[in-house]
Amino acid sequence: MLVIGEGARVNAEISAGTVIINGQVEGNIKATGMVELHPPARVKGSIETPALSMDKGVILEGTVKMENLQGNKGGAPPPLTVAPKT
Repeated sequence: MLVIGEGARVNAEISAGTVIINGQVEGNIKATGMVELHPPARVKGSIETPALSMDKGVILEGTVKMENLQGNKGGAPPPLTVAPKT
């Protein structure tokens, strides 16, 4: 698990099981578990993960590819979680 806290600035290629971002990331992210983006997160780069949770207020400039990275291609795709509008 990798947690990038609020105020942190990371410029790197990230590969981990679960990635939780509250800070700024410039670079591609590959997670085998899930990626969580919480405000005031800013991500510039591609995200590849089987599950993504992104709250309102997050800025994402890039692409998202969702597939099971652990090799189980036969199951249903994982749900995409999006915070409801308030």
